Amino acid sequence: MAMHLHEAQFPADRAALVALIREYAAWLAIDMSFQNFDDEMEQIDTEYSLPKGLLWALQDGDKIVGCVGFKRLDDTTAEVKRLYVQPAYRGQHWGYQLMQVVLGTTRQLGYQRLVLDTVPQTVKAQKLYVSMGFRPIPPYYHGPTLATDFFELSL
Repeated sequence: MAMHLHEAQFPADRAALVALIREYAAWLAIDMSFQNFDDEMEQIDTEYSLPKGLLWALQDGDKIVGCVGFKRLDDTTAEVKRLYVQPAYRGQHWGYQLMQVVLGTTRQLGYQRLVLDTVPQTVKAQKLYVSMGFRPIPPYYHGPTLATDFFELSL
């Protein structure tokens, strides 16, 4: 089967997406409890369904190998969340394609701005964000990870 990208289907994609996002969190090696990470995973189907947000899955055959989502922060701003592509699938522009879906969908939904946070482990993602027009901004929340960088993009 060919690779394809689709909006997450709950409950069908739930277990695979939770496992993938937990793999991402382990790869980051950061305690994400300050983001209520466990609650987010327990409530993934409502956290990433409209009007709160959306999540997309990158699928290779019957295996989900990547994802990205967004969460609504307010009427004009959404936050990019959980961009992750498994190592074996990197270097094939899937991160770019996942981000294009987020940009297109948030524009269609009427958002005017996207924000996101990054940590040093995500150097390649940071380069992607900058190449797509994201620019550094002051923190939009305060968390315990000192090396966090924040970015925004006007839609």
